[in-house]
Amino acid sequence: MQRIASNRHSGGSRSPSPLLTFEDIAPSNAETMLCSACQRIFAQTPRPLAKYDRLWVDIAANCYVPREEATRLPHHPTQQSFDQAVQDGCFICTKVDVAPAGKPVKPSSSIMGINSQRSYWQSLVKIISMETDEAHHATLRYKVTVYNVCEIGEEVQGRAKSFFMVPVRGRKPELNVPANGRLSQIKKWMTACCRHHEWGCVKYRRHEWARPSRLINVGPRGQDFVSLELFENIRDLDVPYITMSHRWLEPRPPVLERGNMAKLMRSGVSISSLPRSYQDAISIVRYVGIRYLWIDSLCILQDSQEDFDKEAKRMGNIYAGGVFNIVASNSGNWKTGLFSNRTDKGLIPIVQPSWPDIGNDKVFAINPEGVDASERILLGRHLYNRGWIHQEVHLALSNLFCTERQLWWACLEGTCCETYPGGLNEVFHGMGYRTSRLGIIRTLVVPEINPPFWHKLHKKQGDQTFESRLFVYAWLKLVQIYSGSITTQSDDKLVAIGGIVELLREWICTTRCNPEPGYFSGMWRYCLLEQLTWCAYGSYRANTLDCRWTGTYRIPTWSWASINGAVFYDHITGEEYTHDWILPGASKPSKPLAKILSLSTTGLDPLGRTSNRNILKIQGATFPVSFKTRELDPMVWADIEYNQSGSIKRLGIQIYFDCSEELLEAENDQSGYIAMPLLLQESKQERGLFLILRGIVLHKIGDDEEMQLYKRCGYFDSRFTHWSRGELILNTIAKNPLVKDDSVYSVDDIYLIT
Repeated sequence: MQRIASNRHSGGSRSPSPLLTFEDIAPSNAETMLCSACQRIFAQTPRPLAKYDRLWVDIAANCYVPREEATRLPHHPTQQSFDQAVQDGCFICTKVDVAPAGKPVKPSSSIMGINSQRSYWQSLVKIISMETDEAHHATLRYKVTVYNVCEIGEEVQGRAKSFFMVPVRGRKPELNVPANGRLSQIKKWMTACCRHHEWGCVKYRRHEWARPSRLINVGPRGQDFVSLELFENIRDLDVPYITMSHRWLEPRPPVLERGNMAKLMRSGVSISSLPRSYQDAISIVRYVGIRYLWIDSLCILQDSQEDFDKEAKRMGNIYAGGVFNIVASNSGNWKTGLFSNRTDKGLIPIVQPSWPDIGNDKVFAINPEGVDASERILLGRHLYNRGWIHQEVHLALSNLFCTERQLWWACLEGTCCETYPGGLNEVFHGMGYRTSRLGIIRTLVVPEINPPFWHKLHKKQGDQTFESRLFVYAWLKLVQIYSGSITTQSDDKLVAIGGIVELLREWICTTRCNPEPGYFSGMWRYCLLEQLTWCAYGSYRANTLDCRWTGTYRIPTWSWASINGAVFYDHITGEEYTHDWILPGASKPSKPLAKILSLSTTGLDPLGRTSNRNILKIQGATFPVSFKTRELDPMVWADIEYNQSGSIKRLGIQIYFDCSEELLEAENDQSGYIAMPLLLQESKQERGLFLILRGIVLHKIGDDEEMQLYKRCGYFDSRFTHWSRGELILNTIAKNPLVKDDSVYSVDDIYLIT
């Protein structure tokens, strides 16, 4: 066992290099990034701009109109000129939502009973002053909306795309990192993260992490090989290293095996024999002044199951303990490196509008409305569906995402990219951008991290449900993202998150004072009722089902991992346009309607490879299910019957089958299905306040009357728009009046689910 040492990475002793200033960027790149029609928007003949409260748009007349006087602001005169601008790569035109793009509008033969052969296509522009600073006579932001309008007969159709114009001076001058400045920018990001992100990143690095068994010594610049070193032979136990997340390539690159380990340690491996992404990673590590790199294929023995199992358990520590993690999002083959091909025209346009009354700021950057920095976008098509990747990026403190278009830096305290190297939070203040929730798991693993007050993750005084809500939110968000992934080896489905499980087990033992947290096939004994309410994503969204998972070990039907496909938790919020860490509100937590009695299992197994049946013993009320149609779909309407004041009542529910096998079985025989309510939850939605009854659908296995053994077949819910009806149902199915302290209700039925 390696000695656990504190891991403190300073990123160098020198002070951080200054960020880019306005003088480092070209005053304007409109000529290279915008078509002539878009350039005319900002270089038009000076005239007063209409105020927002005086502005309205007459689409039929193809103009923007102040109330007092009409002023045209045309864009492309013809669809052909617009299509050419799109083909030439105009920044604005390529983002405008036009339908049908690139094709002439076909007039309808009859609209509203009137025959017509007339059609035309035009575009217009609307400009709104969004924010001003009267004291300094400066406009802080404009909103530019480009409309594409077509008229067919008597019908006018329009599509639009909005952009924000933000002053370069005064808000964020760091824009458009030049292609030859990428390495220096990565070092600036790393240095700022290591030195100045005190509340989150610095504390995370100071945590004690188990060290890797082996590391790759990249050597000095100019050396044409890298070598393998055993960690036990490295004198500095606190040595910094960088990790890498990548997709395994075909043909397989050089890997570490028992037969070549001595050679890799003695003479190393030639850099030219490695994929381009590996070579670029070595260049990054050398440039930022770090000596060691960790890549799974070269640091884990690929022909030893024993070594794989040992390293898999500590994988969470390995990625969490690195200075940062290089994510090869765009590297799908040997020739594709980490740096995308870029021209010199920049990533976003910078313009100098010749408008009067524009204030002191004369240079503006054109930003698309909303920027998608979600995990799906940053990982890209090559990595998002790869099982191991999610664990790596969730536990690494900082991730350098090398995407198809540009580099992204995401850490606990912000998100940056080559377009906005100073960070998105400042540039998009008040505009919003889509971000991921990569930091949530880390706040559990390292409880010393205390987000600043402006985040919404802090614990409120007297909040007794904070820890459980935080755990449920973090774990279920991870399951939603991870469940749809695949692993090269089918048996690695639960192994690939074993590192996170190991670290969360330590958190549960420390925070909840529970010596045996219990983890069973992807499900925690802690807060298990909430985890049981998973729904097959295909059943919920796509109306198509996957099959049951098959492997060398068994996964019980009550676990989300028992199906080959993504799962969905309806009560867990999605990714939002905000940089805040959102935690569900503490008001009225879910009311439990069942009680977990026991789990027959061998105990905690971080790798998920349990050898027994994992029988869940649960106490709760159940109700017979009657389907409303003979032809069943992945989602089907049904009724459950319950007794109210001596009469039989019916409650409509929606059932979502778990997998194709369960749907086929129900189609052949619809008898014998029962519904077990698990939770009653308050949900605040756009249409108002809802009560949602959530539960699972069960079906008996075998004919043994003494052994009441069931399997899970699906998930169900029912929504109430009024509290009174929800409370009535709750009292009925619980068989007892509500208990004031919200404790679990007394029920008589006990079920075994396998």
